[in-house]
Amino acid sequence: MAPQSLRALAWLSPVYSWQNSKIQTAEAASKAYLVASRETNQSVAQQQFANLQKDYGSTPYAAMAALSSAKLYAEEGKNQEAATALQWVIDNSNEAEYQEVARLRLARVYIDMKKYDDALALTQQEYGAGFESLLEELRGDIYTAQNKVGDARKAYERALLT
Repeated sequence: MAPQSLRALAWLSPVYSWQNSKIQTAEAASKAYLVASRETNQSVAQQQFANLQKDYGSTPYAAMAALSSAKLYAEEGKNQEAATALQWVIDNSNEAEYQEVARLRLARVYIDMKKYDDALALTQQEYGAGFESLLEELRGDIYTAQNKVGDARKAYERALLT
C-alpha cells in the first residue's frame, strides 16, 4: 500500500469511529425512548424518561422524553413538574421545533397554574412559520381564563384568519 493510502486510512479511522459512535448513541437513545414510551406504569415511565434525559441529553430523544414526561405529569395534575420538564426542553433541545412545542405546552400549563402573564409572554416569543393560528388560539384561551372576553374574541378571530 502506498504511503498516501496509509495516511488517508489513518485520517479516516477516527472519523469513522466518531460517526459509528454517534450512530450507536442514537440507536441506544431511540431504544430507550421506545421502551419508556411503552411503559404502562407511570412512575416507572417517568424514571425511564429521566434516565434518558440524563444519559442522552444531547439527542432529540431526550427532548421527546421530556415532552412525554411533561404530558404524564400534567395528566396527574402535577403542573410544577410538567413545567420543569417543558422548561428543560426549551433550555436544552437543539431542535427549534421541540422548543416551540414546549413553549406552547408550557403556556397551557401556566394557564392551569393561573400564571397568565407568564403564559402570554411565551406567546410573544419568536416562532417558526405555521404557528400563528395556534398562538392566536392560545392567546384567546389565556384571555378567556382571565375573563377578558373582548380580547379573547379578537384573538380567536385572528386565529381563524391566519
